[in-house]
Amino acid sequence: MILRELGTLLRLGLRNLAGYKLRTALTMTGVTLGVMAVIVMLAIGAGAERALLREIGRLGIENIIVNSVRPPEKKEDTQTSSWQFNRYGLTFKDEKQIRQTVPGLKTVLPVHKRRDSVWWGSKKVEATVYAVQSRHMHLFNLEVTRGRNLTEYDGAALKRVCVIRAGLVPELGILRDPLGMHLQVGDRYYEVVGVLRDQDFLGYARKAL
Repeated sequence: MILRELGTLLRLGLRNLAGYKLRTALTMTGVTLGVMAVIVMLAIGAGAERALLREIGRLGIENIIVNSVRPPEKKEDTQTSSWQFNRYGLTFKDEKQIRQTVPGLKTVLPVHKRRDSVWWGSKKVEATVYAVQSRHMHLFNLEVTRGRNLTEYDGAALKRVCVIRAGLVPELGILRDPLGMHLQVGDRYYEVVGVLRDQDFLGYARKAL
């Protein structure tokens, strides 16, 4: 009985489809376009998700970045409080305390990032400057293509040395080998000991350290 009713409904449906060909064609077109739109949206979403996870994976999903935020200034601040205000931020003492108080940490990596002026003669470039330790370069796969990397001795001896990205050389108008040159960063001079590939540095900078 049920099969007979289903057969009757199917015949009526096919008869209506054949009788209204234009309406049938428009309906089929609408359904097809709707399904295609859903598939495209899902594909775009999946692609964006994979790209996001890939970028996060480069930085490390298990990584936590702690940034210091400059506190707002107050007009009623005294000279003493202004001096304390200028000393805001995280220090190596904070790094040591984090190591001692937070269980399960694999490594703690201090980084200081700021915008500053880089000078070569009378040529100035506004650049992002990273103050890092020698192990920082290895952990973030920053490859030095010319010269050498930073070393632990550089940090222990407080040597004013730097590794620059390759693109900074033409931006400063340098026409010779930059190794051994002294660039002015802010109000201090640093010796160039290594040159990074721009591709590696730009990938690193996108990690928003």
